[in-house]
Amino acid sequence: MNYRSLISQLGQKIQLSADIYPLPEGDFYYKWEIVKGDKIASIDKNGVLTLSPKAIPGDQFTVKTTAITKDPFIRPASNIVTYLIQ
Repeated sequence: MNYRSLISQLGQKIQLSADIYPLPEGDFYYKWEIVKGDKIASIDKNGVLTLSPKAIPGDQFTVKTTAITKDPFIRPASNIVTYLIQ
């Protein structure tokens, strides 16, 4: 699991970047989801993260990003990152 610090104002919107290697071949799209800490942050289908006004420094949340191809025979690739609010 990867850990990253996130320094941000609460309620601010942040564009996350996908950090998946290797990416699947062919045409693909990203699926973003909060897998832990969904009361601390939310994320939309484009990877734009919004911190909750209730979040405090020291809170953690985990984001799973998955690259999914349109070809059903190619396995999706994913990465999980836990963010620490500072």
